[in-house]
Order: sequence, then structure tokens, then C-alpha cells
Amino acid sequence: MSHDLVFVEVGSDVFVPFLCKGRGMLRRAYSLPYDTYGGPVAMTSAPVQFHRLTAALGVPTVRSVDFASSVELNGGEGAFHDVATYIVDLEDGYESAFKRYADTNQRLVRQSADRGLLVTEVTDERLIGIFHRLHVSTMRKYRAQTFPFEFFQALFRFMVPAGLATFYLAWDGDRAVGGNIVLRHGRAAYDWEWVYDDKYAELRPTNALIDRAIRDEAARGARQFNLGASPDERMGSVRFKKSFGAEAYAYRIFTKTGVAFGTGRRIKQSTGRLKRRLRKRK
Repeated sequence: MSHDLVFVEVGSDVFVPFLCKGRGMLRRAYSLPYDTYGGPVAMTSAPVQFHRLTAALGVPTVRSVDFASSVELNGGEGAFHDVATYIVDLEDGYESAFKRYADTNQRLVRQSADRGLLVTEVTDERLIGIFHRLHVSTMRKYRAQTFPFEFFQALFRFMVPAGLATFYLAWDGDRAVGGNIVLRHGRAAYDWEWVYDDKYAELRPTNALIDRAIRDEAARGARQFNLGASPDERMGSVRFKKSFGAEAYAYRIFTKTGVAFGTGRRIKQSTGRLKRRLRKRK
């Protein structure tokens, strides 16, 4: 599969970075960095026309995140949908952020430590295999896409030394019961993925992992810690993120979907729904 890094220049002082992948009618472009937090990089506040981006890219399928509210359709092709991500304010440091946790969450974080859970930063590449096993089991629980071991290995080898990522593992004795990856860009940090072993949920590894990440990013000088969007605004997920004092931040995702890619995605979704119905009947 072909992957290319592309910078689309819009005017003299605006550009938008994209990752392009696939070939032919299935070629598609995703805005960078980290897709969810991408969009135009500009020295002015002038809006960027989405149709100009798609025309310059010449790619059938385009997804451009507008995290800074600087893109508009203006009658051109494409569509958008509104989403929200949940951000913890770190302007005044960790202690102030912790005070904004819900009382219940503060208690759970403390209980996690009292019960002997230990959160450590991963500095040994040999531990990435443990993280990957937790990732696979967590994604299978939610019937979500899993990434190969090589993906996390490459992320550890290239992004960790550059200060762009941190891996964590949560330990109950010598057993890893949870993990987390934090990505960063400028003065913002992003909780990209937490994984866990259901059998040890009473230890609250996810609460402890996020709290450790918030503490570390505040110490690094981050101004915000982004806990990400919640799929379909699932209220359980939203409440959990808000328990860390996170506030909703609204943004838009602009899309242009090519015929071939759109057809393939619909077939895949229909197949997935059929499989789920068949599993329920068994």
C-alpha cells in the first residue's frame, strides 16, 4: 500500500498536512497530526474552502478535521458532521486539575494506589508485546479494529525518542493489567488509547493510567490534556471523561467520500451488522 505525506498550500500563508494512502479509486487522505486533531496550519484567520483542499489533493476520498474552526464548505462538494472531544485544562498544573476531578474519581485513583497498582513508563521495547496483547483483547471486546504489533513497535522506536509519545503499563505485582499511549503536539497532549484486562477492573487501572498521564503532561508544561471524542456520544464514556474535570470542545470533520471507497465501507458495515445478528441468534 502506498503512503505519502502531502502538504496542501492554500494561499501564501496557509497549508494543510495530509497522509495519503491506498491507490487508484481507493486512495484517501487524512489530515494530520493524528487525524482527530488535524486541520489547517495558518498565520491568518481567513477560512479555508474545503473544495479547494480536495481539488488540490486530487484524491477520491478526503477526511479533514477542523479543530480550529477554520474550514467551510461554501457551496462546494463534501459534507461535515459535528463532534466533541473532552479536554482537561492544565494551565494551572496538576494539583489544580486533580481538584477538578469528581470526588468519586479522586477516591478511585487513591484506592488504586492503596491496592498496590503501579503505573510505569515503558522504556524497554520488549514490553511492547505485552501492551499489544492488552490492545488486542480490549479491541476484540468492542469489536474494533486491531493494529499489528509492528505498528506499536514503530511508534515506540520513532515517536518516543522524539518526545512525541509515551507508553505506560499498569502492574498488579508482575502482571500487566492495563496500558496507555499518550501523544503530544506543541503544548497539547492526547490520550490516544487505553487498554486493560477486564479481570482486574476493580483495581481501576484506567483511572490510574490517565491520572499518571495528566500528572506527567502537566510537569512537561502541557496546557491541555485531550481525552478524545466518545463514539456516538456514549454517555458512560462521556461521564468517565468528565470525571477528570474534562470539558467538551466542539469541532467539525469535513469529508468527501469516493464512490468506490463508500461502496466498500457500506458493504463492510452491512457484513458486520449481519455477523452481529447471527451471533445473537446462537
